[in-house]
Amino acid sequence: MIAAVVAPNFRSPQDFHQSAFDAISKFVSDAAVHHIMNGNTATLELECLQCIETVCRSNYYDASRISALIEIIGEENSHLITTLRELGDDHE
Repeated sequence: MIAAVVAPNFRSPQDFHQSAFDAISKFVSDAAVHHIMNGNTATLELECLQCIETVCRSNYYDASRISALIEIIGEENSHLITTLRELGDDHE
């Protein structure tokens, strides 16, 4: 029902859904960046993005933007975890 109301701004319901997947992933990745920039890990946000990617792919939507976010945040998160362990702070 919501898609019927919002979809006129998009060419199709699929475009609306794709936009929603991308927007929610952006919100989650912004939260992850905030955590990482403050010296905290973003493990939950990374897991959330992986779940969104799975749902997106299983419904035949383009998950390439989400995959890129997962790769970037995953690398930064891993680097932060390694640094924290080297400093003796072993939390995730």
